[in-house]
Amino acid sequence: MTKKDLIVHKVHARAVNIPLKRPMKARHTFTHWLAIVIDIETKGDVTGRGYICPYLSEAAISFIRIIDMLGESCEGRTIAPSKMFDENLRKILTIGQNGVGLGALAALDVALWDAFSRAHDMPLAVALGSEILPVKAYNSCGLWRIDLEALAEEAVELRDQYGFTAVKMRLGREKASDDIIAASNVINAIPQTIVMSDFNQSLSYTEAVTRLRALDDMGFYWFEEPLIYSNLAGCARLSEKMRTPIMLGENFHGPRDMHEALTAQACDMVMPDLMRIGGVTGWMRAAAIAEQYGIDVSSHLMPEISAHLMLATPNRGWLEWTDWLEPILKDPFVVENGNMIVPNKPGTGIEWDDAALTRYGFNG
Repeated sequence: MTKKDLIVHKVHARAVNIPLKRPMKARHTFTHWLAIVIDIETKGDVTGRGYICPYLSEAAISFIRIIDMLGESCEGRTIAPSKMFDENLRKILTIGQNGVGLGALAALDVALWDAFSRAHDMPLAVALGSEILPVKAYNSCGLWRIDLEALAEEAVELRDQYGFTAVKMRLGREKASDDIIAASNVINAIPQTIVMSDFNQSLSYTEAVTRLRALDDMGFYWFEEPLIYSNLAGCARLSEKMRTPIMLGENFHGPRDMHEALTAQACDMVMPDLMRIGGVTGWMRAAAIAEQYGIDVSSHLMPEISAHLMLATPNRGWLEWTDWLEPILKDPFVVENGNMIVPNKPGTGIEWDDAALTRYGFNG
């Protein structure tokens, strides 16, 4: 490592829109998956890489502009990810320390940590004080709100894809009876497999009490976001009433949101989203809060980066695995026997397929 390897030269952000093998169908339907990919060039031979997934293509330009603005303030400076995170957090005060501002900050933070660990010739997990190990994962690439008759076959496909021992299905259909049929079809098709359920914030509190009670004895590993994420009081009441754990977290905007939810006893498990929690720095601070409460931490999407953070989280639960970024990766991460194999390479191990970035480039 030379001193130049740790000095930021230029930050580049661009959007790609990647076709999905299985369309997502829950509260919204997606046939493509938007990602903002970030490259931080240093004045040496190091390039830090990262990405976030902001869902809506209409938001791409806003994320990129804020990343560019924050990136300019880092140019010419020695990489110090946590220090730069706090400085940039103050810079977004005028637009709010959540939403697009925090997501853009998270994107920059991920790439800074990647550059930092690459410059020190160590994997990100090792730079965070851990070691490289397989990370247990569940398959989250399907079981959307598709035809009830198609669920059993798809459940078997997802389980068998890479020897997964756990999968996630989406509930919250218009009719409660359809949720019960959907759950039965999946659970009966893969009886020795752990099944997580995600309601995508689709129920009112009254609906949730009735529906979750009907599903409570079916053996789900968790009920994820049955209510709108901000209804902490309602989630706390559900947690008291149900035997199945309540899972929240993908909509925590920064570590303070996690602290607020855990203080309110709104959930039994948490799954921070790398983008919304504040990147690597935000995740590590949030995970420390969860550890103090004795709460397991699972991840939400972006598995190539989240796997490193899970390894640095002693109270880790499950990695949510998707293959949605694989078309733009030069070397997609391997999954064996339901475990993500984290590459023993500097940084996150992410390398872009430049031709694919061009092919899927999105200009809004």
